[in-house]
Amino acid sequence: MNLKKYRLEIEMTQERLSECTGLSVRQIQDIEAGRVHPGRMTADTAIRLAHVFSVSVEELLGAVCLDDG
Repeated sequence: MNLKKYRLEIEMTQERLSECTGLSVRQIQDIEAGRVHPGRMTADTAIRLAHVFSVSVEELLGAVCLDDG
């Protein structure tokens, strides 16, 4: 997941993202630096971030959907 890419695309600072999501700036820094694996992120955190960036949680986390048939 490239949170920083999403954040910079909408010209948002880490501080502003913190305000919009209720996450701490430190949490955002940890996610951007890869110190928090997407699979270890809470659903609530993923939903908050996806909402701000107007993307699905799956897109935000870089999930790959396989078509069964």
